[in-house]
Amino acid sequence: PVLPPPPAEAKAQLTAWFQTRELPFWTDRNGSAGRWEEMGPTTILNGWGGPENAGRMSALAVDTTDSRIVYAGAASGGIWKSEDACKTWSPIADFQPSLSYGCLAIDPFDHNTIYAGMGEPNNSADSFHGAGLMRSLDAGRTWQLLASEVFLGQKFSRIVPNPHRPGWLYAATSRGVLR
Repeated sequence: PVLPPPPAEAKAQLTAWFQTRELPFWTDRNGSAGRWEEMGPTTILNGWGGPENAGRMSALAVDTTDSRIVYAGAASGGIWKSEDACKTWSPIADFQPSLSYGCLAIDPFDHNTIYAGMGEPNNSADSFHGAGLMRSLDAGRTWQLLASEVFLGQKFSRIVPNPHRPGWLYAATSRGVLR
């Protein structure tokens, strides 16, 4: 059967992804890279590992329908959401089976559906395994644990929603690629 064309949002997201892969590396006249600006979440005072600790961010997703909405997944600090272009951040997944996240994805058919792969894939001494795949159907207000029997103890490095088939996901994990 012939599949219908993907929704405009999914097509735009996929097109943007391929365009960014072809961007040239930019340097100024002095040969230095462009200026980066810290957007947070930021230093945790008196956190684990010392008096000032900044947790690693291992996942990032930007809502293609509203670029002011940004989700960030921490190596061991949960998921954070900004609704004002990264000026302020709020934790949105503090009471889940794991606070370690390796990737986030926004469903191209419904921007309120967020997928979060638990388990950080960096393999550092303090990287934690995950407890499964999480899904929110309401932009991060509530979460459901999916397929924990398949993904328990795994680490996620990428989740890719299929832009042609609603509900189909591909997951790159420490176990391999799964669909």
